[in-house]
Amino acid sequence: MSEGQIDLLSSTPLGCVLVTGGSGFIGTHLCRRLQESGRRYVILDLHTPASFLKPERFVRGDVRNPLAIASAIDGCSEVLHLAAAHHDSGIARDTYFDVNEGSTSLLIEAMSARTIRRICFFSSAAVYGEANHSRNETHEPNPIGPYGASKLAAERLLRGAAAAGGLDALIIRPTVTFGPENFANMFSLIRQIDAGLYLQVGEGANVKSLSYVDNLVSFALWAWARHGAGVDEFNWVETPDMTSGEIARELASALGRRIPIIHLPLGLALALALPIEGLAALTGRTLSVSRARIRKMAVDKTQFSAAKAISSGFVPGVILRDALRQTVSWYMTTGKSVPYKRLIPPESIEQSVEIFP
Repeated sequence: MSEGQIDLLSSTPLGCVLVTGGSGFIGTHLCRRLQESGRRYVILDLHTPASFLKPERFVRGDVRNPLAIASAIDGCSEVLHLAAAHHDSGIARDTYFDVNEGSTSLLIEAMSARTIRRICFFSSAAVYGEANHSRNETHEPNPIGPYGASKLAAERLLRGAAAAGGLDALIIRPTVTFGPENFANMFSLIRQIDAGLYLQVGEGANVKSLSYVDNLVSFALWAWARHGAGVDEFNWVETPDMTSGEIARELASALGRRIPIIHLPLGLALALALPIEGLAALTGRTLSVSRARIRKMAVDKTQFSAAKAISSGFVPGVILRDALRQTVSWYMTTGKSVPYKRLIPPESIEQSVEIFP
């Protein structure tokens, strides 16, 4: 890239971008895309980034720590804010708000002190709450859990700062995101089917909107390059929607497996999950079966619309069924044998800050 070349992210000359949570699942994919484009970036995270990532600076620190933010944001011209507390369990309510809302407040202060205006915030479709019918950006948010509520609180901080003329914010609301290098719910489902342990609970007719990480990152960077003044928000979800039964059958086909025709009644499945949860509590382990996950997969409808994103002119590169198969391919070649440790943010703020050039 020559000096003065226009940036992937904005219509300004190339500058350095701060990526909070750049060592996480979506953050890693996003930083790789920045790196491939020649964009300079800094990662702020409690965890070491993937070895193939070469940030200009890696700041090992807590996004709730003002010193860590100051160490990371100096010299940057834009912020991509992905750091979050987001797991289904094992996180206290206050921690969700400390990480998701509190870090956003600190970033706004740090940006204001340095006259940095542009921030892209990765929120969540969880801000809408229950989605028994397709939700779009015109629907009033109504989160039902601390994760969605804390993300919505962060959005409101950004809107307040933008209304005061202090920044320009793009808000991305993906639904459940999956893909290579992800070890969350989709990985657990693939592993259960592969091991022959999967039983479909209920009829599997509930719609489950999904986001594929490559499409999500592509859209976020595409929209960010076109974002102007003020605040705008976009859902991201793959189309067309699939039901939980269709998802399971597609994964089974890609794995060369068959799933049982017999469906397990919901009440029985929840009863069987109860002692497993007890075992997990006693051993301190996080197991792939829980009542919350059963409800999420077999009962809850999570149906969202990305019509606004698609109508803006963006064309996703991978269709949903291919995305599921690509994820299975990664699982078979790599993910199946990779040890994974669940990364939970500490309840108390990590005070130490380390800078790696």
